[in-house]
Amino acid sequence: MITRIVSFCLVTLALLCRPAQAGDAPESPAEEPVFAESQEIQLLLQILDSSDPVEVNAAFNRLMAIGRPVLPHLEERLRLRAGDSYVDLLRGLAVLPEPPAPVAAEPEPQELEGNANPAEVAKYLVDKYVVAQEMYQTGEYERARALAEGILNIEPNCALRSDLKSFKLLCEQRITEAKLVKPSVTTRHEVYRTTDRVDLTFKMEDVTPGPVELDFTGTLSGLSRAPKNGQNYLHAEITITEYTPYGDSRSWNRTQTWELKENAHLAPAAPWIFPTTLDTAEDQAAEKLYRTYTIQAELRPYLFRTPDGDLRGRRIQFPTLTIGVFPLEDDVEVLRIRGVELLSKALDGISDNDPATANDVFLICLLLHEEDKGKAVDLLMNALAHPRASDLDKQLILSCLRQITRLPLEMSEDAWLGWYRDENAATNRKPK
Repeated sequence: MITRIVSFCLVTLALLCRPAQAGDAPESPAEEPVFAESQEIQLLLQILDSSDPVEVNAAFNRLMAIGRPVLPHLEERLRLRAGDSYVDLLRGLAVLPEPPAPVAAEPEPQELEGNANPAEVAKYLVDKYVVAQEMYQTGEYERARALAEGILNIEPNCALRSDLKSFKLLCEQRITEAKLVKPSVTTRHEVYRTTDRVDLTFKMEDVTPGPVELDFTGTLSGLSRAPKNGQNYLHAEITITEYTPYGDSRSWNRTQTWELKENAHLAPAAPWIFPTTLDTAEDQAAEKLYRTYTIQAELRPYLFRTPDGDLRGRRIQFPTLTIGVFPLEDDVEVLRIRGVELLSKALDGISDNDPATANDVFLICLLLHEEDKGKAVDLLMNALAHPRASDLDKQLILSCLRQITRLPLEMSEDAWLGWYRDENAATNRKPK
């Protein structure tokens, strides 16, 4: 069903395609802006999974402002999970009336007559784009990429050019993963303390029949000088989000790079592994708050040397990784084991309006084991209904409930009390 919705929206929005008119802004030949926009879209889609409504709303609005280039990325997300935020975004982008059904056509676009009607050209290109999307869905990434490139060759100034370039990048990434290397990134722990060293391991596995070499230094390309465009670095765009106990958050971006001093040599049984460390010390502020780090990294080699020849202009994007960093000194696992007990004690002190106590309550809720979350909800709901609970106490409790349940309910006491009542009724359980 989701795939059909995505396909419908792609067809609908693509009908805006037209040959560019006089006065249209020329497109830069550089592909950096396309990659930058692609990275921004993927990071914003990742933020839609956040439990913070302010953060989700800001990301949603930005994605709506970007518009049609979001669709290829959104489709890929929907293939992995069908979250409410993704579906809402899809509905928001699908604002045009239903277009005519696409005409089945041959895969390769044909040259059109020089005096072809602009409307016919637009419809022809839309039909081809739909075919390319169908190829992508069935894993025919090379044919999909070739068809998108053919559309751009026929009408380079088509209004769909940004969509098509983003689509080409997605195809190239899938081709790289399917036929050249499979990238991954892992971290040693699920959560970290601010005093911990955050270790990352980037890995590429060779999926070709023979060895593959990635040229980071320029030696395979015959260069005698040091690279100037970042080919000898692993690049990471990092989104840092800081959360207060009361449901507020703020985000900012920074970059981090790691130098690659030699080329990568891969074989089917010999992956490339690059262990490194994420620098979090420079992000620490006087106020001790919980933070998440969303990392999107990529490699930009000069070329791939494969058994079938050299390939240039391919980038490798690693899967997005998010880690949590807690402002704690105590052992995290000990806190998790005693989570319910510590939460009960901490809730007794929140009426003192002590910011440190409020932060303790919030952090304990973030660290709870899955099997303890039901008991924690009972404790929080009892505290919410307590006659001594102040408005600030209630805001803290509602923020904790959101983190534990991952429910997008509004920050309203009535909304959560109603939800809790309905949950208990559905399970024939009496409130604790």
